[in-house]
Amino acid sequence: MTTSKPPTPQAISRLLKAAGFERSTYGDTGVMWNEATDGFRVWKSCHHNTPQQPFVAVEHTVLALTNSDEEWVDLKTEMLVRLGEYAAVIEDAGYHPVIHDRGQDPPRLTIPILGAKEGD
Repeated sequence: MTTSKPPTPQAISRLLKAAGFERSTYGDTGVMWNEATDGFRVWKSCHHNTPQQPFVAVEHTVLALTNSDEEWVDLKTEMLVRLGEYAAVIEDAGYHPVIHDRGQDPPRLTIPILGAKEGD
């Protein structure tokens, strides 16, 4: 299935919520990083700050307890598994998600906003 509507953070968030996934409180007003709940975060960004290449990004936030290398391996594995689950829901809705393993940075799922014009 393919959709003619471009993805928006709001639409992707609704899809994930409807599928039973929880949204993280990370980034909410008044929530400290170490108080945030596990779950997804969605926002719009641009490839290398190029307005002609926008995308919707999704990350899975997991609270780290020790910040050790061993814990990072486990957390990253959990994030990648959850991103795979998110990608299946997003793909079923007709979008084309791509999961990026970003090394020491948290993995991220992106959905290109195809045909976007500058200023969108």
